[in-house]
Amino acid sequence: MFLCLMFYIYRGGLLLFKKLLASYKTFRQAEKYYESYRREKLPAVLKSKTRAEDLKIVPDFECYGVVLIRCGGAPGSAELYDAALALLGELYPSVDMVTINADEKAYLICCRSEDISVSGSVFFELDKISKKLGFEYYHAMSMFSTSKNEIHSCFQFTVQQIEKQIEKQMEEADKTAETETEVNKYIYYVEASGFIAERIKSGDFKGAVTAFCAFCDAMEASDIDIRAAKKHVFNLMYDLSGKLDDDDELDFSTEITCNRLFSANIFEDFKIINSISDINFWFAAQIEAATHPSAEEINRIPVDKLELVENLKAYLKANYMREININAVAEMMFFSAPYLSRLFKKTTGISFNSYIIKLKLENASRFLLVDELKITDVAKKVGYSNIQSFTKIFKEYYGYTPSEFRKKHAAESLMSG
Repeated sequence: MFLCLMFYIYRGGLLLFKKLLASYKTFRQAEKYYESYRREKLPAVLKSKTRAEDLKIVPDFECYGVVLIRCGGAPGSAELYDAALALLGELYPSVDMVTINADEKAYLICCRSEDISVSGSVFFELDKISKKLGFEYYHAMSMFSTSKNEIHSCFQFTVQQIEKQIEKQMEEADKTAETETEVNKYIYYVEASGFIAERIKSGDFKGAVTAFCAFCDAMEASDIDIRAAKKHVFNLMYDLSGKLDDDDELDFSTEITCNRLFSANIFEDFKIINSISDINFWFAAQIEAATHPSAEEINRIPVDKLELVENLKAYLKANYMREININAVAEMMFFSAPYLSRLFKKTTGISFNSYIIKLKLENASRFLLVDELKITDVAKKVGYSNIQSFTKIFKEYYGYTPSEFRKKHAAESLMSG
């Protein structure tokens, strides 16, 4: 009996070793193939009419889209491209990047239908990064398609959008060149934002409003038109946000005030602004709202950053199986999405979306140990409507498909029993 048991253990160990060796070889082959795919095949899929054999290399997902970014070979553009890949990677399960030429890069987005909502915070963050690096860039994102055959069309759409942006910018530059020359004598939004930032950090919010009004008075004295004035205010607010975000010495209460100040949707607010006086009133209203939260906001304000992150983790643990969007969660907690996302990753060492995936898969592994549950039922219980997506992500995380994972643990239980 003992010899028989030892024979089966030896045989099982030998089979497991062979499987591990085969898995390692398959992994190495897949790694080489993936590099070849990014360097050679992916450009063909994007730039040329899509062929059936090219489409086989594209991962199977429910939706496909393309983001194109052009920096014109500016110094530091590589840093922006890497930041774009990281930011898009947080939003979508699979993002492949390819260099189209020396000046631009395309990102092929493969995602599930529930992930297609685009977060404006991606390009908001890239705007701030590009300004810190000291250059402008162009970006365009296509609509999402459910068919691989539309990938080439998606890419061509982004190319056309960027060409239109450049053409429009050149036309506007010709029209406003004379005005801009005069305005540059008065408009120094970087210096203005620095002064406003110092007032906010010291708690002198009235001084911040006064400094902003002086900035607007300078614009008004130069006879600048309202469209150009809005552009300068956008630049000031982006620069101001960066100065306050990068200051690790701010106390938490000031950080909360700054966060409320930048949680407003400036693009929507400015649609109804028609004069520089309106801009003054708008900023004063933002300061007032930021420094005088409502009773509901006060009740939800945590004691410190740690409590805020713990509250967020508790919410995610209770709702990971539902469709969760960082923007909706941030609004519910009275914080801006970029701030909440950065704080969560800085505190936990893992991104917001990666943490949700981790919760889904760890709970899925627990449900798989219940024999009565079908794998499709397990996928639905943790929030995956598409079984193929669930299987792919589960295998990437654990190294086994859900069915292999279940069989492995069943065999281990049998041997230990």
